This record gives sequence, C-alpha cells and structure tokens, in this order.
Amino acid sequence: MIENKYEYSKKLENEIITLGISESFKENPAFSTNCILDNIRNDIIYNPKSENIIVSKNDNEIVINYDIHNGNGFAQILRNPSDESVFYIRTRLDRNTNENLKEINYNLKKVKIYDAGNIEVEEKNSNFAIIKGVETSYVVSESNEIYDHYGIELERRYQLYQNAMLDKKSTELLNQSYNESFKVMNAYISNSPDNQINFSSTMTRKGIDIAQVRFLKKEKGMLNEVYNTELLLNSQNGLQTMSINSAVVGKTAYIPALSKEELEEKINTTRNSKVREGLIRINNEVIDRTKVAYDPELDNNLKIEENNQNKSLIDKNQYLNLGGQ
Repeated sequence: MIENKYEYSKKLENEIITLGISESFKENPAFSTNCILDNIRNDIIYNPKSENIIVSKNDNEIVINYDIHNGNGFAQILRNPSDESVFYIRTRLDRNTNENLKEINYNLKKVKIYDAGNIEVEEKNSNFAIIKGVETSYVVSESNEIYDHYGIELERRYQLYQNAMLDKKSTELLNQSYNESFKVMNAYISNSPDNQINFSSTMTRKGIDIAQVRFLKKEKGMLNEVYNTELLLNSQNGLQTMSINSAVVGKTAYIPALSKEELEEKINTTRNSKVREGLIRINNEVIDRTKVAYDPELDNNLKIEENNQNKSLIDKNQYLNLGGQ
C-alpha cells in the first residue's frame, strides 16, 4: 500500500499497538511522546526522496520500503510472537557510492516493557562498507536506555567497538530474521574483550535536572576513564530525556540548588502531565534540588582530561550563558 510519509508517521504509534503488543506501552509516555519512536519517525520523514512510502502489514509486523538518493531504505517493526512485552525495530539504508563500494547502515532496536511499567531499549548499530562484493569492514556500536514508568529516562549507556572484518556469509544473515541479526551482532559484541572498545559513555540521572556523565576512551591499548562529572540537563524541551548542551561537555561547573520557583519552572517545561508527576516524585523522594547543589571541587570522582584542565572549571554565570540551563 502506498502511504504519504507525513501522514503515516503521525499514526505510527497506533499502527504498532495494533500488532498486538502489550497495552502497557500506551501507559508509558516514553512510548507515546516519541522518545522510543523518534528515530524511525525521522527515518520515514527525512530519508525518502519522495513523499510516498510503500507499507505492508500483517498480524505481527509492519514493513516499510522507500527510495533514497543512490539507494533504498527499509524498516521493519515486529512483535515478538511469544512475548507481547517485546517488539523490535529494524532499519537498513543501502547506498551505492560507486561500482566498487556499497555502504549499508543497519540498526536493530529491541524494546521491552516490564511488569512495573518501566521500559528498556537495547540498540545495536552497524555501518558497513562492502568492497567489490567480497569483504565487509564495519563499525559496531550498542546502546541501552532505561525509562521509568513515568516515561523519564534514568540511564543511558553507549559503546563503540573497533573496526572489524565480517565475511560475506555473516553479512547476508543480517538480511534475514531479527533473531539471526541479533545473533550476528551479539556474537561480535559478546566476544569482544574490553580492549576492543574504542569509546564508552554512561549517563545517570541525579535529580530532575542533573546527570552524572562518564567517558572512557581507549588509550595505549587500554580503556581508561577520561571524564567523570555531573552536568546540568538542558531543559529547553523538557526534562523527560537527558539532553546536554554540547558546549559544556568536557567541562565541569558548580551547579547551585534551585529555588522553589526555579524548580516549578523547570518541571513545567515538560508538557506531558504524567512526566511532570514523575519529575515531582523524583524531586520529593530521590534528590531534592532545592537542597542539593553540585560542587566539582568536592567531588572525589571528578575526572577531566589533562589537556582540558585549564579550561574545565567554569563559573555559574558562564555555564548558564553556554546553555547549560
């Protein structure tokens, strides 16, 4: 069936629900406010070179095909037949760069909702370069996100692995079922020792508007911590997800406690009422930001790359001017 990409992206959430996934997904704002479906919606809207996409659907899956410049795109949304609490999103972009080089971006996302209503998103991404149809060099990354039952992102992890070589037979398995796809990508990731990781980052929410941010980089064959601090979240578009202004990454700063008026203002930047309720709960039951500040000079775990030491400490006014609020 031919669909308009703009109209279809608007009804994507309901289309996924009709596959028979758990109704609990609708109760978590991480599903309904586009946190989880943001990437595939953007793929549908921005990747096709025309306004139309081709959609096919059966009881368990939705398949979307479209043309891009110098190639084609594919998306599949699949309910786990044996577990209504799980669904998968698989996307693939094929670009024919020239007669000798074909580039593929391949993404797998597993979304699971637990009995308590919290959601875990496991994502694996590969960028392939198929040279003369024989060898495939590729980069693999994986990430995990945890949302509570209010739809608030609590944790995020990302790891980037070294370039590797994958034989053509293994590459072809990625065109088959999601089970085989996960096996191929998991086999590489699970068998990779820590020294195969080039970069690792974690973000953990510390109150409604602060996250602990930690980076590890491969240096001289070893994975070393190069950055560990707490940063103010960007509240311009709400505080449901953990967004940080890139200008302050790599630095650290004193973060003052909030007045009651500032706290209320920050919470109200989030439109969804259930998310606002969750933010209030975090502030009342976990970390009260009207009483808690962050002082990097008192942080025993603080870590800044040596070449950034002279520029790392910035005062409150400079931090806010950079968009940290």
